[in-house]
Amino acid sequence: MNDEDKSALLENLKDLDQSVEQLRYSLEKCKDIVEPFSASDLESIEALSARFARTADILTQKVTRSLMLYLREEAGTFIDLANRMEKLHLTESAQSVIEIRDLRNDIVHEYSKRDSRDVRESCIALASALLDDASRVSVYIKAL
Repeated sequence: MNDEDKSALLENLKDLDQSVEQLRYSLEKCKDIVEPFSASDLESIEALSARFARTADILTQKVTRSLMLYLREEAGTFIDLANRMEKLHLTESAQSVIEIRDLRNDIVHEYSKRDSRDVRESCIALASALLDDASRVSVYIKAL
């Protein structure tokens, strides 16, 4: 492990911490929104979904992959990465990591086709797993 790999890992972790805080803010703002949605509510839901997707990306594509480099492990496919996360106790369930990634993909690629209520509910439903995984990864990295 060289200093460059460690520096990249810590920088990615810093980005994750910032993204987590923004996601927490949007979750708090959106948890009590009820239909019919106002323009302001829709804007808040849009921010929630974007922050969910960004946090998921940073966790799985930046932090966890740079952690695998640091550990000299092969990240492999996304499913391999999710399974490795479970083995390292960075997630309670590889399946939840896959579900988070699937929602992220829906948000990024098909948001305009999804109902705002559904997007909000899906983000809220998976946010606790995403935030738990982010916390586990952070604790793991800080203990290295």
